[in-house]
Amino acid sequence: IWTASDRTLAITATVNSDEDDAAVREWNENETKERMSQVYAGFATEVRDLIRRIPEASIYANAVCDMEFLEHWSNGPVVVIGDAAHSMTPSLGQGANIGLEDAAEIGYLLRDDLGGKSNRYITETINNFCTIRQDRVQEIHTASRQQALNKNKKDTTLGSFLKSNPSFFERLYEWQPISSLHSANKVISEN
Repeated sequence: IWTASDRTLAITATVNSDEDDAAVREWNENETKERMSQVYAGFATEVRDLIRRIPEASIYANAVCDMEFLEHWSNGPVVVIGDAAHSMTPSLGQGANIGLEDAAEIGYLLRDDLGGKSNRYITETINNFCTIRQDRVQEIHTASRQQALNKNKKDTTLGSFLKSNPSFFERLYEWQPISSLHSANKVISEN
């Protein structure tokens, strides 16, 4: 629950569903409120009362999806980064961060004037970028999906996730672009 304006509270609720994005968007306000009531039927009376008092017209259902992790992000001198390459659920709040990491890494690798560089050099640099990024991004993508799927389990907190994978957050927050980029430039210059 968060304040959307002086007189409005917004409630964000996550429900896992086997329905696809198009089916969720077809829900009408009445159906959405009914589904919310069903999902939260076992919750505290206060939660159920709050849902009961929400005007149907104020409910917006939006499907949150991720995409399968792409094995290849580039084709020759063309590369996709961020959500275009690895869209993930917002359950860990890392999608935008990972996109910014992508931008920092590819920007650093391609920081030199490319006017005199061959397509081969650019392609190798981009391929190297993909190699550097894929293990980290895939781990975070998988963890984000796992956390989203945990939403229907009894303990859905990040603390629960942390207990099952204690070193994940260390790896997540100790990312150092400069060290990985320097090693990437070394690999490129050795080729």
